[in-house]
Amino acid sequence: MYTQNEIVALENYIREALKNRKKELRLSDAALGRMAFPYMANPKGKVQALLVGQGTGENRKPQTFRIGELFNLCEAMGITRWVTLLRDARCDLKH
Repeated sequence: MYTQNEIVALENYIREALKNRKKELRLSDAALGRMAFPYMANPKGKVQALLVGQGTGENRKPQTFRIGELFNLCEAMGITRWVTLLRDARCDLKH
């Protein structure tokens, strides 16, 4: 079982991996949002909420990933081995 802090650490690892991939692909938040969340009214805002957070200063916290949102982001960025991403996050936590 994972503690609340460990769950946050897992999500932070995944978030950083996604941000790095986004940077590697030179995708803007708007472009990624249109690919991953075309059904939303503000897809750019959703990407920012998941990867950067909402609020200001110490109150700025990213949204928690829902599994479907994570899959959409992975697919939009060509991460076909999302299982590997999750496994890497778990291994990082255990070390």
